[in-house]
Amino acid sequence: MGQEEVTCIVVLDKDTSPSRRLIESSTHLSAKIFPNIAELLGASGDYKIVAIFIDTDHIGQDSLAEYLHLVKEKWPTSPLIALTGDRTVDSILELFRVGMDEFLLKPFNNEELAIRMQVKQAQIGKERERAVTVADVSVDPNTRSIKNLANNKVKYLSPIEVNLLSILLSLMGQSISREMVKRKCWGTTNVSDNALNRKLFEVRRALSQIGSDLTIKTLYGSGYAIQKKKPFEEQ
Repeated sequence: MGQEEVTCIVVLDKDTSPSRRLIESSTHLSAKIFPNIAELLGASGDYKIVAIFIDTDHIGQDSLAEYLHLVKEKWPTSPLIALTGDRTVDSILELFRVGMDEFLLKPFNNEELAIRMQVKQAQIGKERERAVTVADVSVDPNTRSIKNLANNKVKYLSPIEVNLLSILLSLMGQSISREMVKRKCWGTTNVSDNALNRKLFEVRRALSQIGSDLTIKTLYGSGYAIQKKKPFEEQ
């Protein structure tokens, strides 16, 4: 079978989806439709994919958590864009945690979709960043994944969270102040301590979920440091 170029994929249950028509008219590219992620992974043929659009109101969180890392491994340079009608903050954060690169709130319009696509395509065109490996953890900024090299367990972080972990790993064993963390992660944006604490919680949870030997310590009066766990801290 010859190579088949597919520039957009919309994971939906119907060929007549209005989202599919909007995507095609905005990108001027044809879309190939799959009813679920498993069928996309099992599809025959070689695909050159510009972007993968996933209607998360149709594809549930359980399916995303189970299969999305395989999609990212197969098409690491193709952005995963969620189409969602759920506007809650927790829902949007969860999309990033399972590995989504971008999201569009439904209903969306052609101009919004075209702008998001241009931004993502420009990012893909840039040189890919190298993964950072410290102790048993490898952090890939391109896929926003952290992997335990000992057991191959993988978790995905939001852009801020993967940046936060990379900063701490670059200073392995050394402390960094709370204010410096805020500046490096959010720039000049005024961010509350609670916002930083939530991000630290998510990174700590991800390290625990992959079974890493690393832990983030709060050093009262001086900030934070990432260190290897002591024997009595093992779970």
